[in-house]
Amino acid sequence: MAQLKRVIAEQSEFSIKLLVAGETWHCSQKMHNQLVGFEAALSTSARYVILLDDDIHIHPGTIRCWVEEMESDPKV
Repeated sequence: MAQLKRVIAEQSEFSIKLLVAGETWHCSQKMHNQLVGFEAALSTSARYVILLDDDIHIHPGTIRCWVEEMESDPKV
């Protein structure tokens, strides 16, 4: 959590939001989290929704690279 808060603070030029979906008893927790995230994104003017598992390790510039690629390629 601390690392995520640090990334959000360092990338202040972007509107990054941390959403806590809460527990579910109706479907898998992962699916519940994703659905809550998509619902939240639909209620705003979000251009991208990125879903990451908590146990992955990515290069610090990965997400920025993804966004830059999506912005530069009209087919994406």
